[in-house]
Amino acid sequence: MGSFGRRGFLGGLLASGAAVAAGRKETLEHTARNANLVPENISDTAVDFRYAPRLSQTTICFPDDPKKSLVGQAGELRYGFAKNLLVGMEDFGTVCAFSLAGMQDDRVVRQWLEAPNIPIVHTLIERPTATLELTAFATRHADEGRVDNVLMTILPKQDAIAASPRVHVRTCLPFKLSSGPPTIVVLDTNTNAPFLVAAKLSPSLDFATLWDEAGYTLYLPHGETSRSEPSGSASSSGRT
Repeated sequence: MGSFGRRGFLGGLLASGAAVAAGRKETLEHTARNANLVPENISDTAVDFRYAPRLSQTTICFPDDPKKSLVGQAGELRYGFAKNLLVGMEDFGTVCAFSLAGMQDDRVVRQWLEAPNIPIVHTLIERPTATLELTAFATRHADEGRVDNVLMTILPKQDAIAASPRVHVRTCLPFKLSSGPPTIVVLDTNTNAPFLVAAKLSPSLDFATLWDEAGYTLYLPHGETSRSEPSGSASSSGRT
């Protein structure tokens, strides 16, 4: 093996540095050429959500609100997040989901904010014969306190149909139905305080029913809805 001195070592460093500099120059030139190939109609600030998470949730609170209520990707209200270390983002103690009675499955078509600076969340759900739009927002009136609200608007796709709004509460708390139409109140049995208050905004044809099934399912009075007269219901929750 031949000798290797300081002169040869420094010469090798110079050669390696020149090669790295040349490679870097070629990379920068290639990047500059590709930058010119970007179509003019695509904005540099465009957001296409290609890397959006599979699950999502949004707050409907005021800027200085200590109560951070959450709306899930299907328009449900989420309360009581578990404080254990090994939990998922959907591990909430109480979840209020909104739908319609019947055997058809819900399909979430779209969810959007009223505006970037207005925390009102709209969720559009599709059924075979109708669409259900959920509008979730918070209020803080002096005579009510902090309340979460959900408006349910039912619109048939063609002819008039009969529809019954359904509210399912997944919880381990004990509830009971306190009163029926026109205002429906569900009480927390432990505190005897209202947990949920609901009312139909259109004429009611029967009474509300509270079923104990994997939590509680509240069936609101059914009514008829048409494209000229959509059916609507309002639900408010005081739990935060």
